[in-house]
Amino acid sequence: MAASHKSDEIHVALGLIMLMGIVQKPTLKSYFSCDAFTEIPILPQTMTQGRFDLIKKFLYFVDNNTVSTYTGTKKKMKN
Repeated sequence: MAASHKSDEIHVALGLIMLMGIVQKPTLKSYFSCDAFTEIPILPQTMTQGRFDLIKKFLYFVDNNTVSTYTGTKKKMKN
């Protein structure tokens, strides 16, 4: 997949997150429901729930200017 497509997917996922703030449902799964009574057609037509979950899993925001340095114990990584 080309980098521009990945960038587009992140923009789409951010748009869906904003839409989820406007149209509130009890669970994430309910946004992608195909039930005719509760369906929001734009979500499953735009992106699959699996792809949305994957993007959401690795997407995070941090302001590096406000992050303090970690002062806890250092743990060794296991091979």
